[in-house]
This record gives sequence, C-alpha cells and structure tokens, in this order.
Amino acid sequence: MYKGVRSLRGIGRMGGGYMMTPMRILIVEDERLVGFDLRRRLSRIGHAVVGITASGEEAIDHAQRLQPDLVLMDVRLRGPMDGIEAAQHIWAQFQIPVIFMSGYTSVETLEHIWRTVPAGYLSKPFFEDQLRLALERVLETRQRRLNPPERHHP
Repeated sequence: MYKGVRSLRGIGRMGGGYMMTPMRILIVEDERLVGFDLRRRLSRIGHAVVGITASGEEAIDHAQRLQPDLVLMDVRLRGPMDGIEAAQHIWAQFQIPVIFMSGYTSVETLEHIWRTVPAGYLSKPFFEDQLRLALERVLETRQRRLNPPERHHP
C-alpha cells in the first residue's frame, strides 16, 4: 500500500499495510465542527492533534508554544489575518510545515497559496486517504532534508 514511504521517525507495519509514526498536528480551522471532524480523522489514522484554533494570530501563538510537527491550515479564518499570512509567519519563525485546506479554489487563491511554497494543499471536502497521502509527503520531504543522498566522489 504505502511501501515506499519513509517517515521522519520511521514506519511500522500495521494491519497488512504500512502506517506512519504519529505526528503532532495543529489544526487551524474557523468552522468548529470541521475542526472536530478533522481531529477525529487524524486520530483514527494515528496522529495526535495538539490544538485547534480559529484565527491566524492564535495559530502563530499556538505554533510557538506547542511546536507541532505540522500545521493543517484553512485559508479563510476569523479575524484580520488569513491562513496564508499566518502560514508565512509560522514558516519564517518556526520552520513548521503547513498544509493548506480550502473549499475556495479560485485561480487567484491557488496562486497566492503556491507562492508561499506550502508542504501541501487539500481541496475541501477531501477523503481520509488524501489526508494520509498529504501527511506522508510532508514526512518524505523532511526525511530527504535530514538525510540527503550520499554523493560518490571519484
């Protein structure tokens, strides 16, 4: 199933497939029920949700205080700061990767998102397998940064 996946902390065999070792994830979502559903889904696939918040300012504060492995960030949030601006601050200050989530997929929104070089993007609504794959990609990217391929010198 996910045989080529390697996580930051390793992978383990579970139920006939491969499963990542848990990540600590901060959810930034202004719709309370969506946030709770996302927490349930993340828990079901083996990850720990360290917090749920609804504003960009709180997201930055939570990221600093909780130091999650990853932030799942809605693009549109309560308050003056949107998710894109909050993600830029979180990456610049703490180097915590961000996966954006949005139901708004206009070309302008997508261009704004991709200029931030996010760890990923999920178009709402999304399936649990899409979420799992996005998380695995983050772990693969981290693994490559931590363990670059060896260069053979002649």
